Amino acid sequence: MELLKIAKVSREFGGLKAIDDVSFSVKKGAIHGVIGPNGSGKTTLFNVVSGHYKPTSGEVWFENKPIHKLPPYKICRAGLARTFQNLRLFKQMTVLENICAVLDESSGVRILDYFLFLNRVLRIEKETVLKAEKLLEDFNLSEWWNVQADSLPYGVQKRMEIARALATNPKLLLLDEPAAGLNHTETDELSGIIKHIRDDLGITVVLIEHDMKMVMSICETITVLNEGHLLIEGTPEVVSNDKQVISAYLGGEW
Repeated sequence: MELLKIAKVSREFGGLKAIDDVSFSVKKGAIHGVIGPNGSGKTTLFNVVSGHYKPTSGEVWFENKPIHKLPPYKICRAGLARTFQNLRLFKQMTVLENICAVLDESSGVRILDYFLFLNRVLRIEKETVLKAEKLLEDFNLSEWWNVQADSLPYGVQKRMEIARALATNPKLLLLDEPAAGLNHTETDELSGIIKHIRDDLGITVVLIEHDMKMVMSICETITVLNEGHLLIEGTPEVVSNDKQVISAYLGGEW
């Protein structure tokens, strides 16, 4: 079943096309990789899909509904969450508070409720903390629960951003270079986390990544962009043996 469809999407900046007539789809339950050289339009594509940029032309469909005209918060509420290439954490808040902040937003509690329905609010807050603690446990973050976000090791910050994205209860998770800055051990751990997200939580994953070992080992389908255009799409075996991909991105040593 097709979960995400990108149809002839282009995005221009001052006459320069960052992505040009890109089309592909993502199947429900997949781990789908998007690769390409720096400047090939990968993050721009994610920004269009998540609503941070509007496409100059083309359409984006999620669960058979057009989303390319929606603002980011409505796309998120529809079930599409993402992380960013540069971490966007609430740096002065603890790990638990970062997760609770996202869960609180979806709780529906209003300021007036604290005066009129205090018992209900307290019950919801208790449930929120329990949900947050479960996410921390799932992502091996429990020991860091009371540590301020900007004091965390970089690899832990990465895990926390993924956990926070999952707090929105998405059906599709976009990961923008999740392994960037991680060592080999942390990258292997991240691969396991991504498989857990898909296999155990039932969430479809699309990731931009430069670590080819990781991409080839966990992705069933890979889309390759080059200079804003779709170069090729296929299985890891097909992509890794394509002469255009080797020339444009992987290099002769591949």
